[in-house]
Amino acid sequence: MTSVPARAVGLGGEAGSLAPGRPADLVVLTDDLLVDAVFARGNPVINHTEER
Repeated sequence: MTSVPARAVGLGGEAGSLAPGRPADLVVLTDDLLVDAVFARGNPVINHTEER
C-alpha cells in the first residue's frame, strides 16, 4: 500500500512508506523479474541473494 491509500484508510501513521521502525513487506526482483528476496514485516522469508 502506498502513502495515499494508507492515509485514505487511516493508516498513514503506520503504513504506506518505508521508514525505520515501520513494518515492511518487500519483494526484490532480479533483472529478469524473478523473485530474489522476500521480506515480511521486515524479516527475510526468502533470500536467494545469500545463496549466490
